[in-house]
Amino acid sequence: MKSSDIDQDLFTDSYCKVCSAQLISESQRVAHYESRKHASKVRLYYMLHPRDGGCPAKRLRAENGSDADMVDKNKCCTLCNMSFTSAVVADSHYQGKIHAKRLKLLLGEKPPLKTTAAPLTSLKAPRVDTAPMVASPYQRRDSDRYCGLCAAWFNNPLMAQQHYDGKKHKKNAARVALLEQLGTSLDLGELRGLRRTYRCTTCSVSLNSIEQYHAHLQGSKHQTNLKNK
Repeated sequence: MKSSDIDQDLFTDSYCKVCSAQLISESQRVAHYESRKHASKVRLYYMLHPRDGGCPAKRLRAENGSDADMVDKNKCCTLCNMSFTSAVVADSHYQGKIHAKRLKLLLGEKPPLKTTAAPLTSLKAPRVDTAPMVASPYQRRDSDRYCGLCAAWFNNPLMAQQHYDGKKHKKNAARVALLEQLGTSLDLGELRGLRRTYRCTTCSVSLNSIEQYHAHLQGSKHQTNLKNK
């Protein structure tokens, strides 16, 4: 049954009293009275203003009634099917979470989505880039946009933070620290490029990693050649 057939006083062709909606055209009237929002508000209206005055309201009635038949809200809540012993108890219920939740569900409102706390790293204020002070071929951390050590670009500070905390960057940083300890035994090109091969001109040999190169420099063969040179 359509809303307009239930109560001509509440639902006219030009105005819906339950929704406080002005209806200008025929198409607007039809669309409004057949909408879910209107149906929810009508249901809520008749639950709060039952025709028989009973509590709780079990069903919607189509008989004509008057304001005298309205339920005393301080005695019962037709929405939650609860009765109260005093106005204080009733007021506490109407301000509570249970009543508010059922009211939202009846009106078709979706509950708010739970928001998760943002990671602390994303809340950090971006650092202001300043001209780096070159104390070695590479700093441990160049900037929030580019890592010269690993030749990696970043879109934001969080991405940079994840890179600097990652295994690849830490491994390269450790290699640079080792290179700095070796001092002048490597040429500038090898220091900058972190090449896969490292040549010892004293012994005329090439090593595949900085670790092997370091071990070679500590070996007896290299030490002997160094003395004889």
